[in-house]
Amino acid sequence: MARLFKMGTLSLALMVALALQGQNASNLVPRSSFYSQALKANRLGLLGRFVDIHQWEAAEKDMRFFPDTSLPALKGTLFIYSDTFAVSHHATRLAQLMVGQELAHQPAGIAPKARLHVHDIIDYKTQVQVYAEHGMQISLHAYNQNLGWSRETLPFWGGLEAIDSTEDFHWGRYTQDSRWWDSLAHRYPELLVVRSAGNSLGEYFEGEHLLYAPFQKLNGKQDYRLKRSKKVRDSDGGFPAFDCLTPDAVTKNGLTVGAVWPSPEGDLQLVANSSVGPTDDGRVKPDVVAVGEQTSESAAAVAAGLALLTEYYQLNYTHKPPAHLLKNFLISGAEDLDGMPGPDYKSGWGAVNLERSVDLINPRSFQLLKIAPKDTLVLLLSPFNENIRATLVWTDLPGEPVPFSLAPSILNNRKNLLRLDLDMWLVVKTQPQKVHLPFVLDPIHPARPAQKGKNKIDNVEQVALSSSTKEGVRVFIVNNASVAVSASLVLKGAHFNYAPQ
Repeated sequence: MARLFKMGTLSLALMVALALQGQNASNLVPRSSFYSQALKANRLGLLGRFVDIHQWEAAEKDMRFFPDTSLPALKGTLFIYSDTFAVSHHATRLAQLMVGQELAHQPAGIAPKARLHVHDIIDYKTQVQVYAEHGMQISLHAYNQNLGWSRETLPFWGGLEAIDSTEDFHWGRYTQDSRWWDSLAHRYPELLVVRSAGNSLGEYFEGEHLLYAPFQKLNGKQDYRLKRSKKVRDSDGGFPAFDCLTPDAVTKNGLTVGAVWPSPEGDLQLVANSSVGPTDDGRVKPDVVAVGEQTSESAAAVAAGLALLTEYYQLNYTHKPPAHLLKNFLISGAEDLDGMPGPDYKSGWGAVNLERSVDLINPRSFQLLKIAPKDTLVLLLSPFNENIRATLVWTDLPGEPVPFSLAPSILNNRKNLLRLDLDMWLVVKTQPQKVHLPFVLDPIHPARPAQKGKNKIDNVEQVALSSSTKEGVRVFIVNNASVAVSASLVLKGAHFNYAPQ
């Protein structure tokens, strides 16, 4: 199990917990050294300098919701893009967590020197496109579509009985909106979209509620109208509590973040209503989890953490990090929560640990690759630990959604959405006949632990092996696509022997 306290430093988990609860960090470490002792990142003096975070906040037709700009903790680091708005507790909380300044009664945010730009989601696609064209790197979207059970006014269920009468077909479904986000990420390779997984797991209502039902208009066109029903339906996620991610949270190229919270013993445990995978096509989502009372806070914490990683990377390299590399650093540095090797559909690749992720930003631990069409790349690794892990991440082309219809066949449709297929495996030099394959999950049996096999659905592959050999390990990467693919390879427990040719 992941522990809250590690080797005398403060983890990201504790930083977030302190920031959210407004506690004084001096209860645990000297006030002046809170950041210097919090993480390896902070011992390197990283505060998010010269890094911009763009946050999109929910809005209604005639009202925009933004952070409280009058707070002293938000002076100088916050930029609002609206003339008229209402103060939102949600927006203020996230802003303080990310870029809040240290005050006598509260600790600073995770990246207090980063610049936070806050926008509303009205016409968000146009806005995101414009900022992406101007080099936006971190885009935070800590809101979700209202699907499944909701009770903002009257109880409402978001499914359609013509497709399934108990499960909302939207959960896990890759739609045209999902495709739009993936297309944007592919077009702007330095843009990483961070999204909250949602807080829907276990939502339930029994009794009279509203839902939409299709009907035929006089002109022959199909439309929908509200109807009342008392039918008993599944809770969001159903049993055994999987599959309640919205289409915006199932993109291939974005980073979806679930929520964990420390138990009294210090272990990190999934927050009860943190939305979980799988996606309909079986991919690993959420990608990672982080500490937060809800997934909005977890996603904001990760966005701020990415600002620290970006700052460190840009201090050491002359180019901006591609989004797939930042995503890889987080996944490779994550801590497993359930004691089972590999990912799962509840916590993804594990809990974010920025200290570990920062340690991977060195030329012997990662490589940026350009793999020619139908080519095989072979790299030699030198182990320094018995546990070796290699993680490959790339930005995929947008998938082709299953067309909408009122047919039951669109429910949990397993159509493969992967367009650029890379395969990776490891071979120990002294055991040339033994091939170590990546982790794979089974969406039909989502609770089963990860197995080893060829992964043909994810654009993240990870191979882990335990070996006492000090001999070389070879990593093989095959590009099955007909176009060149850019990817990142990050190692733990081994170093690259040489740069790829």
